[in-house]
Amino acid sequence: MRVAVVNWSSRRVGGIEEYVCMVIPALQRAGIDVAFWHELDAPADRAPIGPPDDVADFCAADMGAGKAIAPLSSWRNSKSSA
Repeated sequence: MRVAVVNWSSRRVGGIEEYVCMVIPALQRAGIDVAFWHELDAPADRAPIGPPDDVADFCAADMGAGKAIAPLSSWRNSKSSA
């Protein structure tokens, strides 16, 4: 099974981001292949969520708005490692 976790930021801004920090590793422990897709890497003064190295990490701001969905779609359609 594959699950993409989506959030507006890749930084620890509030409660949702703290939840994301906990849920990504928990999903992996359950044998789920996880990706993390976020709109931007801000605010810079906040600690990063920092998903594990084997989690696909997609930042829309880095890819450009028009291209942000394609890598996630490719990940979804690629062979699962789980």
